[in-house]
Amino acid sequence: MNSKNLAKNNIRCIVFREGKIWYGTALELNIVESGDTAREAMLLLFEAIAGYLESAKKVNNSAVLSQEADPEYERMWQSLASEKKIPSKEIFFFGNINADKNVLISA
Repeated sequence: MNSKNLAKNNIRCIVFREGKIWYGTALELNIVESGDTAREAMLLLFEAIAGYLESAKKVNNSAVLSQEADPEYERMWQSLASEKKIPSKEIFFFGNINADKNVLISA
């Protein structure tokens, strides 16, 4: 997990297509959503993140925010961050969401 991002309340996200399906993933929270379009996957991802963070606040348990990113998505993030193309995947978005401000920050 990238603890620097979580400490800044930034959650790394990637929205990509694999085959005909679009996926959105939030690495620090281990959330994956899918949709027929990139925008749908992104919207579902944002809704899932908001719900997840709200639930974590209600139960007052920050431990649920300290998850290891799935190795597949961690490798994908590292490749994108080093500007390497990922074969067979079309990338719609990769960057951070600031959980405090609900703001997208492109990587």
